Amino acid sequence: MDHVPSDHGRRAHHPHADRDLFPRDFGRDGASGLVTLDRAMRARDVSRPTMADELEAAEVVDSLLARVDGRRARAYAR
Repeated sequence: MDHVPSDHGRRAHHPHADRDLFPRDFGRDGASGLVTLDRAMRARDVSRPTMADELEAAEVVDSLLARVDGRRARAYAR
């Protein structure tokens, strides 16, 4: 029996008819179709690190590299 994606939520009389632009069947990765493209893009944007996160990560990397080289690590603020 073949899987046929439902058209629920995409019917013209449904209040959210234009919300679902892509079918909600699962892709090969098992997650495709769980969220719309807009929601996925929003999640990507809000999960990006801030500049403060980037600076802290750079300080941690510098500290670890100093330890590997046998140098004294600079103190970094968290």
